[in-house]
Amino acid sequence: MLKNYFKIAYRNLIKNKVFSVINILGLAIGMAACLLILQYVSFELSYDDFRRPDIYRVIQQNYMNGELVGQRAQTTPALAPALGNDIPEVIRSARLVHTGPLMSDPVMQVENRSFHEENIYYADSSFLTMFSYQMIAGDADEALTLPSSIVISESMANKYFPGQNAIDQLLTFHRGDRGSTLVKVTGIYADIPKNSHLHTDFLISFSSLPRNWNLDENWGWGNFYNYVEVVPGTNPNLIKDKITTVIENYLGEKLAAWRKAGYVRVAGIQPIQNIHLDSDLEAEVETNGSRRTVEFLTLIAFFILVIAWINYLNLTTAKSVERAKEIGIRKVVGSSRKQLISQILAESLVVTLLATTLAFTLSQLLMPAFRSFTQGSFTIAFNTELSVAILILFLIGSLLAGLYPAFVLSSYRPLSVLKGNTKNSKKGIVLRKGLVIFQFAASIALIAGTFIVQRQLDFMREQDLGLNMDQTLIVKGPGLKDSTYQQQLEYFRNEASKLPQLNEIAGHQTFLVRK
Repeated sequence: MLKNYFKIAYRNLIKNKVFSVINILGLAIGMAACLLILQYVSFELSYDDFRRPDIYRVIQQNYMNGELVGQRAQTTPALAPALGNDIPEVIRSARLVHTGPLMSDPVMQVENRSFHEENIYYADSSFLTMFSYQMIAGDADEALTLPSSIVISESMANKYFPGQNAIDQLLTFHRGDRGSTLVKVTGIYADIPKNSHLHTDFLISFSSLPRNWNLDENWGWGNFYNYVEVVPGTNPNLIKDKITTVIENYLGEKLAAWRKAGYVRVAGIQPIQNIHLDSDLEAEVETNGSRRTVEFLTLIAFFILVIAWINYLNLTTAKSVERAKEIGIRKVVGSSRKQLISQILAESLVVTLLATTLAFTLSQLLMPAFRSFTQGSFTIAFNTELSVAILILFLIGSLLAGLYPAFVLSSYRPLSVLKGNTKNSKKGIVLRKGLVIFQFAASIALIAGTFIVQRQLDFMREQDLGLNMDQTLIVKGPGLKDSTYQQQLEYFRNEASKLPQLNEIAGHQTFLVRK
């Protein structure tokens, strides 16, 4: 019987080729658009999922006279060691600091090849283990213990030491005005996935920083990221309260003086899985996303899919009049209503499977264009769980969309149908009109929203910035500096000012060119 259902479904599709193509293509395009959006949403929601869930970043909140005046992702370097020593629930604590607050224009050099690098950080020895770095070479527990040790990513190993074993190799680390030093490669780790709130190319041991900075006792320099890993199952509020107690123990008198002046500093914690979408603080490691945007996109994907289902339902019910006599004859020769519903649902299932297959194909073909359109570098996030969930969603939705035509067709009375009386009931007409109104209203809302967003983006792009960016040239000075750097810079400025195309020079290492 089941084989017969699908055979008849196939014959009906072949018999009504144009209608079938329109129906399948309309459903497939809606599904493909939904798939593209959901892949992006899934990627945004997956940030830092490959790391352990019990890692928190310590943040700082500042209040003046009871009003929140600032929140920073960075805190002081003495915080992490104190938390690791004084809070029993903290398994590990680690500090991380970018080279930005410490030096200008860091450069890595090997032999006669040198490169300006952006993602250079100093990190505690526990950082690699805490953040689940996948070590290709070296020991995560030991690689950052000694001064002048450096751990590099796989891509940096291939960049600086192509075809060689990078372990125990030396790099010359130029630290801008602070001079240069040699660092020894003690580990190589796999490149960090894109769905991470933090990307590092070089990690230098924290002990490489000058001892006279006395960072373990420095509670005033607020340019460091502090992370803690706690015992699984620990209440985050308990950890937050204990961090407050630790800070009070070390800075009690200073905090009391601040409170008298109306200033209060409060420590908070963030699960690292929430940083990308839920954190918008000062001094973030990298640009974060927005959970509100992700929720809005999810809603759009849902509406697109619902519109596609309604379109399929309306087309199918509109075509039902042509099949009225077929249904009437089937009932006369003994088909039960259950059999008729099964037949129509089988046809709906065939259409859904064809549309779903086409939608998956279209979504993958359109993915490069979609990435370019969103200006994103996200990877395809089609894991097994997501694929199964989307497939179930499509099948359930299409089943529900197919149930109404099935009940409409199976409810026809044989005698009325054979006499040509196939008028629809008042309830059916009201329902279809309601669905059409909803379909058009949702479509208009989506189109209007797209138009508004496009106008807003055009407005931002076309604003007068006070200078002509197309005729502006920004020149970054060399990273390798010596005692003659200032003289060379002045010589460059003087010679550049003689160019007839140059209208103005501004900044220490920046000049503007306007034709």
